[in-house]
Amino acid sequence: MATVYLLDSVKVATPTTGTGSVTVGAAEPGYLTPAEAGAVDGRVYTWRLDDGDDFEIFVGTYSSTGPTVSRDTVLVSKISGTAGTSKINLSGTAKLSAVPVADYVVTPRQIREKLTANRTYYVRTDGNDNNTGLTDSPGGAFKTIQRAVDAAYALDLNGYAVTIQVGAGTFTGQVSVSGGMVGHRGGVVPLTIRGDTTTPANCVWSVTGNNCLSVTQGAVVHVEGFKFSTATSGDCLIASQGGIITVGKVEYGACAAFHKEATAGGHIRSVGNYTISGGAVAHEHCTSGSYILNLSIEITLTGTPNFSGFYVGVNAAYVEYAGVTFSGSATGKRFLVHQGGAIQSNGLGVAGLPGNVYGELYGGGWYDDITSSATLENNTTPGNSSLAMQFLWAGAPTLWAMKFYQTHTGSSIVYDVYTHNNSTTGTHAQRWDSDGSIFFPAVGTTASGANAVLDTGSSPSRKLLVSSSSIRYKTDVEPLDTEIAARVVRDARPVWYRSTAPADRKDWSWYGLIAEEVAEIDPRLVRWTYRDSDYEETIEGGVVRRILKPDAQLVPDGVQYDRLAVLLLAHVQVLEKRLAALEAAGSR
Repeated sequence: MATVYLLDSVKVATPTTGTGSVTVGAAEPGYLTPAEAGAVDGRVYTWRLDDGDDFEIFVGTYSSTGPTVSRDTVLVSKISGTAGTSKINLSGTAKLSAVPVADYVVTPRQIREKLTANRTYYVRTDGNDNNTGLTDSPGGAFKTIQRAVDAAYALDLNGYAVTIQVGAGTFTGQVSVSGGMVGHRGGVVPLTIRGDTTTPANCVWSVTGNNCLSVTQGAVVHVEGFKFSTATSGDCLIASQGGIITVGKVEYGACAAFHKEATAGGHIRSVGNYTISGGAVAHEHCTSGSYILNLSIEITLTGTPNFSGFYVGVNAAYVEYAGVTFSGSATGKRFLVHQGGAIQSNGLGVAGLPGNVYGELYGGGWYDDITSSATLENNTTPGNSSLAMQFLWAGAPTLWAMKFYQTHTGSSIVYDVYTHNNSTTGTHAQRWDSDGSIFFPAVGTTASGANAVLDTGSSPSRKLLVSSSSIRYKTDVEPLDTEIAARVVRDARPVWYRSTAPADRKDWSWYGLIAEEVAEIDPRLVRWTYRDSDYEETIEGGVVRRILKPDAQLVPDGVQYDRLAVLLLAHVQVLEKRLAALEAAGSR
């Protein structure tokens, strides 16, 4: 049954005689003509004819030509005192009015058909939007999906559901579904748009300059059996402002923007296996309190699609993969999570999403497989080097500020740290070896002095400090006791030795002093540290921490050879004075 509409305050005279269509005459005093009340050409309304003591209530189609009203279906009539469904044989002086009908649910300007069973509308490329949509034939089916959606939204579902069955072919119209459906009962998907669920590529939904399907304002739609694509602009599927889309078996072709986008509280739930055969800016984009769920499905990628932005992007929203497997490959960044966004991969791992480029986290982004002890890429092939993690500039997420590269040497893992302040160059700042060694390849060289020291007595050990000789950092300054200098020069024992330190060559010999011996002469001339046995190890949050024992004692670790130069200077000055005195005495 076609949608039936209602007009307000319409009553006109009609000169019509007989049982045919009614010619619309002038409005009665205090009433409107159908045109004045907003009647639309070709729409169906409910009417009443009064001719003397006889009346007829019928459903009829308004035509602006004439104008006229067809008497399509008589709902009830009473002629010469007898009730029935016969048409009045009009006398030429009857009155025509627009009236509501009690058997229908009345909403402003429309009487809805109330379903008593599930409804199917048909859409075909050879259909016509002036058809009823109720039969799968050129003379019965609609031509566009949007016309079928509009017909479904004109119904009172009464707890039932509507399926729009779309035939094979290519459909190029953007479809918008907005708001809840009258009579929708909870637990029932009210509207399903279905193509070819066996071979979705037989039913192509391809739009230029717009989205294929937009679901908003709390509307709920299930879609399946289509191959989606967009050109110039537009998403394949977009759910916003509380709109919900569930997706069955489909195929995503080339897309100008996002295959799936949920924004402003929208929700997209994929529950059927699907294929990705074309690239996009992103496959999934979820923002502003929205939710995308992929549940117990297999996602197949064919032809190595490229994602120019990322496979999945999350901004202040949530994306989950539960029981998902992937086959095939893609190129592009795997993910971008920022501004409080989150990805729950449930064991896929950070390299489990399609793509061939690392993912990115910044601005409070969260990924369940990334912890303080995990890397974004797990490189296990000896000799290979890969990007493990990077940090981005705040406010400029396309520019990296620090990158960590992981290299598998065959016997250990090393991490190289690169820093920079633009998009093209970087500086190798540090290397961290798995044995605890740290290298500073970017540290500069100076010929003007030594001004750095590693404090072996710090906890943790080897705190890097700057050594300064400025008076700003000195107090109680007085001349050096020359006896101290003389004692050091006299008692310190120079030695020749070979080194047992791992970093030193075993076939070389060295010259130096013994720290323990120098400490007995003057403890200020050595660096002090704690032995490894002075620490105890504890595990906190999966991280091994070294804690200094309360009874730990500092022991000599290294000679401060730079301090010896000051003592030698003082001793040389004393000798210089003695020599000058001897020379003066000899000259007399």
